[in-house]
Amino acid sequence: MVSKGSKKSKSLGKRPSSGGDRRRDMAAHVIASSKGVTTKAGAGRLGGKRGIESEATLAKMGAVLYRCLDKALDVRPYLIGAVPVIVIASPFFRGLFFPIERLIVLLISLAIFVLYEVLVLAGGKGPAEKRLLDDPMDWAVFGLACAYALSCLVAVNIRQAIGETLKYVNYFVLFYLVSEIGRGAGVLFGYERRGTTGDAARIFVPVIGLLQALLAGAVGIAALGVGAAAGTFVYKGAYEGGRISSSIQYPNSLAAYLTAAFFIGLGLMMAERAPAKRAVYGAASYLLFLPFIFTYSRGAYLVFPVALAIFLILSPTGKRWAALSSFMAVAVTAGIITPFFYKALHPGKDIPVSEIMVWASYIAGIPITVALTSLTTVFSRWPSRRQALTGTAGMATVVAVALGIFLLAPGLLPPALVARISAINLSQSSAIDRILWTLDALKIVADRPFLGAGGGGWKSLYLGYQSWGYWSTEVHNYFAQTWVETGTVGLGVLACIWILFLGGLRRGLKGIAAADVPVETRFLAVAVGSSAIALGAHSFIDFNLSLAGIGFYLWSLFGIGDALWGKNGVIATVDKVAGGTKSSSEGERESGLESGSRPGKAGLNSGISPDLRAGSKAASKSSKGRIARGPGVAAGVIAVAVSITLLILGGMLLKGDTLGQAASRDLKRGKVNQAVDVFKKAIALDPWEGSYRIDYGNALLALALTKQDPAALTEAKKQMERGVALEPYNPVFRTSYGSLLLRSGDIDGGLKEIERAVDLHPYSEARYENLAGAYVAVGDNFVREGKPDEAKKYFEKVMSIPQRMKEQRDKIPEGVPDSEKLKEMTPKLALSLGEAQAFLGRYQEASEALEKASASGNANVKFEANLWLAAMTRVSGGGADKAEEYKKLALDANPDAAKSGSTDADAIIEEIVNRLKSMKGEAQPEG
Repeated sequence: MVSKGSKKSKSLGKRPSSGGDRRRDMAAHVIASSKGVTTKAGAGRLGGKRGIESEATLAKMGAVLYRCLDKALDVRPYLIGAVPVIVIASPFFRGLFFPIERLIVLLISLAIFVLYEVLVLAGGKGPAEKRLLDDPMDWAVFGLACAYALSCLVAVNIRQAIGETLKYVNYFVLFYLVSEIGRGAGVLFGYERRGTTGDAARIFVPVIGLLQALLAGAVGIAALGVGAAAGTFVYKGAYEGGRISSSIQYPNSLAAYLTAAFFIGLGLMMAERAPAKRAVYGAASYLLFLPFIFTYSRGAYLVFPVALAIFLILSPTGKRWAALSSFMAVAVTAGIITPFFYKALHPGKDIPVSEIMVWASYIAGIPITVALTSLTTVFSRWPSRRQALTGTAGMATVVAVALGIFLLAPGLLPPALVARISAINLSQSSAIDRILWTLDALKIVADRPFLGAGGGGWKSLYLGYQSWGYWSTEVHNYFAQTWVETGTVGLGVLACIWILFLGGLRRGLKGIAAADVPVETRFLAVAVGSSAIALGAHSFIDFNLSLAGIGFYLWSLFGIGDALWGKNGVIATVDKVAGGTKSSSEGERESGLESGSRPGKAGLNSGISPDLRAGSKAASKSSKGRIARGPGVAAGVIAVAVSITLLILGGMLLKGDTLGQAASRDLKRGKVNQAVDVFKKAIALDPWEGSYRIDYGNALLALALTKQDPAALTEAKKQMERGVALEPYNPVFRTSYGSLLLRSGDIDGGLKEIERAVDLHPYSEARYENLAGAYVAVGDNFVREGKPDEAKKYFEKVMSIPQRMKEQRDKIPEGVPDSEKLKEMTPKLALSLGEAQAFLGRYQEASEALEKASASGNANVKFEANLWLAAMTRVSGGGADKAEEYKKLALDANPDAAKSGSTDADAIIEEIVNRLKSMKGEAQPEG
């Protein structure tokens, strides 16, 4: 404790006036007033020493009252603690892949950010203690959110673009708050955890707390995946096909997430000197590594050794062998447990999985890891480097022998694991797919190079640019997808983020090496760097960062890195503290800590004193003088105002999403009137969502047809037109709108929209089927009107569709399996083709096409094809018996029609016969 007589303690103890100071003064004033004593003037009236003592006593009472009220009402500790909770909890909610869950988290994050900024501004903290956009990394992360906002101006899907912009706003908010915590944000509000040493290493405590939180969250995700495999937990998609996916629901992304978390665990283990804590971190790393193996992610298997090499290269000189031996302790344990864990998951044919055996094999690795980790601790502390290397080499030999046994002894390694590893090569379809998807993404970039296509641009455009008919709403390459969505502007900002991060990592490692802190502290920076690099590298070949929960993880690592080596960061503070620290006790005095405290206590509210963060008393005075008019206040006020606006917008979108989904469910259940009312409310809250407009139009169309309501049909047309304008590259929307136009009598407009749908998705058989059906329907309508010459033009167009499909199929690159190529003919297309040929009098070709359609597994297609065969047989003179046989096949294919009796089938056949004769001029047109 600093003595009262110390001049240094007086200067360091005097802090800038804050809101808390003013509230304490006010509390003292209130109490003093209740006793008839106010301020110094009151003391003067009482006179002498007694009056001064009374004032001091009442001031203390006021301070006590303030502290009691402040402690009872203050939410600031929960505010600080909520930030890492958001980061570690997000992956549990399907990785936040789906918009409605992202919006919920956005609202929570923005609320915390607003409250944080308001409290900081109200507390009177100056720019020296509070930063907002004051270093390049801040601007880069903020700039990426701005790039997404800018791309909204040219977005091909404005609703998706708004959603992605809000996601990146959330990234920035969490990056900023995590960085603040890592810098010691708790002390901004007077929360300073005691119980740690007073030297410069003490300043790393908040960073350790954040890394501990990230590690703990990942262990929870890993345990959930194991529990789902064991049958303990029921979570859809957490364990499928023998692969662990956990709540992320995609094994490759889970593997990337666990890889990142693993290196955090390894870094914490190496940064810790206490054997017990090292053992805990080792056990946590094992609990991540075993489920990582059972994701069977080939991409992650490739990235992991690269990340490990980076971890070892960045490790302090003299500690690399220790780091490698610590990794091997975990790897050896996982290798021992893997066969038993696999056997527990696959006990044999018709034998149920034993929940107890799965958990027992998983947990059995913990004591083994603890023992091996303790052994590596002994190696690292041997006085002779040669002895340490000898011990590590011995463990490496054990690992090599163990691997040799596993690889040579049949049946020890899981067959699925062996198959996945042996299949790692560029000739695999998954590798080829990812390469071609990236090349297709570059085609979009070539057309929209500057600002991109807006958030969601890939999923809105890729169907028109794809090399073959694949389905992938994500590029599986985060950097290429960012390029598509934000253009070269956004990609450049993203490159700046990584350049600044890696450059900061380099400076940070040098700064820690030069500082007066334990060498193990360097592993904190190594953990952050290697973890982020691993996650970023895997995102070159997969869509991990399309899951916001994993994106939060990476941006939190960016935030922790910024807290470590950014402007006014931890390492910069270490330089100030270490440079002026003469002894441990003096260091304690300068950091405002009591002596005799115990090292190693980590906490999220830990930090350094405001005096150290400001650098000196002069800095504190300077910040006090600027706070009322400084740029920090203006930036904070603007940030609060913008965040409140986004809170309102996010709330509207969330409510609109909820109502839109409810309306869609009502429409599917046939509650058309109710759906119409709910769609109106959803559109009012979220006017940019095109699907609401299309579904609303379909609901209005249903009302128009049932009630013969022209006004409803007009409104349906208006809503669908607006929906297409919001998503002009959506082929489904174009088809729906085209069908509506055809129903309303706009033949040219309707066919144009359906043709456009084919152009937007040329590798979809469904688009050609819809177009052929539309041509037949239009031609049939002209036949009914007695205009066979007009009808003939549209029937002839149907004939050209198979050739168009063949030409498109020929464009598909070699190596794509036939099963994934555009089909040359489908049953539904054969039905339309047969009907058109029948109208044109080409009965032989029509019969062949209709026979193909009749062979379909689709009951409706088979029913209609056989009725047409029956009618055509009668027109062509094929015999009544043959026609009756086709009619029977039709009724067999459609039991519902059969229940109505053959009369209905005969009526349909007779109607088709009349239309075929009308086309030939042998019968009167209908109506």
